[in-house]
Amino acid sequence: MKKRIWALALTAVFLLTACGGGESTTGDFSVTAGEDVQTAAASGLTLSMRVPETLNPLRNRDESVDRILKLMFLPFIGQGENGKPEGGVAENWTLSADGMSLTVNLKQNIKWTDGTSLTADDVVFSYDTIAGSEEDAVYKNVTNYVASCTKTGTYSVTVNFREAFSNNISALYFPIIPAAHYRGQTEMDSPANMNPVGNGPYRMESYTMASSMVLVPNESYSGTVPNISNITVKITGSADTDDYSFSQGILDTMVTDSTSAGRYLAADDKMKGTAFDAGVYDFIGFNFGRDLFQDKNLRQSVAYVVPKDYIYESVYLKYAEMSNTPRQSGVLAV
Repeated sequence: MKKRIWALALTAVFLLTACGGGESTTGDFSVTAGEDVQTAAASGLTLSMRVPETLNPLRNRDESVDRILKLMFLPFIGQGENGKPEGGVAENWTLSADGMSLTVNLKQNIKWTDGTSLTADDVVFSYDTIAGSEEDAVYKNVTNYVASCTKTGTYSVTVNFREAFSNNISALYFPIIPAAHYRGQTEMDSPANMNPVGNGPYRMESYTMASSMVLVPNESYSGTVPNISNITVKITGSADTDDYSFSQGILDTMVTDSTSAGRYLAADDKMKGTAFDAGVYDFIGFNFGRDLFQDKNLRQSVAYVVPKDYIYESVYLKYAEMSNTPRQSGVLAV
């Protein structure tokens, strides 16, 4: 029996008010059952995603497809385990004094799976692709924070923000794609858009439409070689299908939310859960267009009477973290 890893994406990062008095930040969750990691690495893993309309990560509109594509594409700027920006294709960066622009130097050792090198042209093209993507594309909200991205050198770019904001750098957690491969691909399912050329730890070995995809370690990856030798991605029709497939041992991982965690864990005492940051938060906001909410004392009163402990225990099943701001314990909320 293969090791089964159950990833429970907890959306429970919640901020209860916009003024002091109790806000919160939470995490995501993974569950493990069965044999050890070495067994999983040797036998591979089986994951799932919906039927992709495209395998271009910047035009994709489905989160389940995005989770798979993340294995093949590095982000512009990544996030470390503590939620702070780090890594990705960026070597280092400098924020301007006014917080309106970011100068980024790129790593110079990153190769695409076609053997070419990543350059600033790819970063600029990637942002332009997002700007021109459909309104419900996974990374479209990047344009809410970023106004433009310009090349300043072969391996350097400047990102201009729409306004000075604490979460601007987190908005740069989007995949970088090679301009030479994707330029001019207007159709979502064009041959190039369905044949990903990435730079991440895995590459696509094969894809059978509406059936499955096979990923193997990317030989040209600049980071540590993955321990898992192969990943099979089953194309499924819905979350309910994933649920059934996981219960039957067909899938090794599954994504769900915190409200379902207790039910799944109770079903198998060999299953273990591990929380990880969701990168989102929930909060109660006020309509400042009304004079009533201009009173800070009133807003604080609302913060104090909200049953935070009850929400934390009953709604989020304790898979959350209380916070007075979107930042808590080094976690950068998005």
